Amino acid sequence: MRAKADLLESNILIREADADATFDTAMTLLATPGGEAKALTWLMAAAEAGHLEAQFNLGILYTLGDVVTRDAQMAFFWIRQAAYGGMARAQYWLARCHMTGELTEPSFAEAYRWSVAAHAQGFPDTGIIRAAAGEHLSAAERREIDSAATAGTQA
Repeated sequence: MRAKADLLESNILIREADADATFDTAMTLLATPGGEAKALTWLMAAAEAGHLEAQFNLGILYTLGDVVTRDAQMAFFWIRQAAYGGMARAQYWLARCHMTGELTEPSFAEAYRWSVAAHAQGFPDTGIIRAAAGEHLSAAERREIDSAATAGTQA
């Protein structure tokens, strides 16, 4: 039984290493003049493999529309994937998107929720969004979200 667990753990580590290498290749190609199209293929592969930096960067590319056609739905999807994966910077971006209505419908509760999640990981500059969104929530709503963040869950 232990051999099977070791094999499963090895496969997970190999996939993570492959995703890291795929992401590194994508970033190298992205920095190479004319390499944007190839970079996108590699970045998409890393993102689909669950690489958080790849997911976030893909979301940003879809937000900017320089390398690929701007697509708010795809941008939000990939940034949200990275946020749910635990990436503090993506959580901050998601809070920002919900606060401003960029890429998605505005939601003070979601802006507050994601700013609290990013803050819990020590991400700087979350206070402004948290305070502004929190003004639109009841004390009970804020406590519920704060409590879920303390417990390490999303309310």
